[in-house]
Amino acid sequence: MSDPTSTETAPVEAPAPQVEQPQAAPPSAAPSTVPSIGRIVHYRRQGRRGVEVLAAVILRVNKDESVNLKIMLDSPAPDLYLAGVRQGEVPGSWSWPARI
Repeated sequence: MSDPTSTETAPVEAPAPQVEQPQAAPPSAAPSTVPSIGRIVHYRRQGRRGVEVLAAVILRVNKDESVNLKIMLDSPAPDLYLAGVRQGEVPGSWSWPARI
């Protein structure tokens, strides 16, 4: 028989700690990436069929934040080298490739 005056209590489970989940950046948010030598970027140029997007490598980052690029062509023509190219979304500019 149990003693009705006993102060013993049944064990109580502590609530599980709540872990805060990190919020993912929305897909439209562009990462703030600084251009550096050796990075692959997209170069846009006006072609016969509209704007072409070509692979390029950053060869130099200039003090004015423009870059020098080596544009890699998929033809027998030699690669193109361009100096002072600015970041943007218009022909004659470079941009970061989309993350997939």
